[in-house]
Amino acid sequence: MSKPKVSSVMLLQLGDGAATEAFSSPCAIMTKGIAINGQTQEDDLFDCPGNDPDAYEPGVAWTDRAITALAGTLSGSGKLATEDFDTWWNWMSSGAVKNVRAYLRSRDGTTLKGYFGMASVLTGFELNQENEKALVEVSVAIASSGEITWTSTA
Repeated sequence: MSKPKVSSVMLLQLGDGAATEAFSSPCAIMTKGIAINGQTQEDDLFDCPGNDPDAYEPGVAWTDRAITALAGTLSGSGKLATEDFDTWWNWMSSGAVKNVRAYLRSRDGTTLKGYFGMASVLTGFELNQENEKALVEVSVAIASSGEITWTSTA
């Protein structure tokens, strides 16, 4: 049995909004995450009882589900790099939509390499400090606004 080819790089990348958009990774964001979730429509389906009313016994329904919408969220946390403060604050306070990417690369750089791309809004911007000597920490929450795409760059 061979060892798995694992992913070792995940980057959160923010677009600059220019006509030829450039993407960069905020400094000091060490913990990153992406979640893609489906919204479901649920209906309970019962067995048909038949035509004989004397033989009717209600049964247990089974739930039928269908995905009706997809949405994604990105999260990041780490130390606050002061050069990125304006980027986070201006995005949060404007409510603007920004293009973002969640870049993934396998350790060998060939079996997986690409990014999830999405227009997004910044829904959470949190700053914390444990004590006066500790560095300020930042946490961000980003939600997709529209379609999420996967682009392979391998």
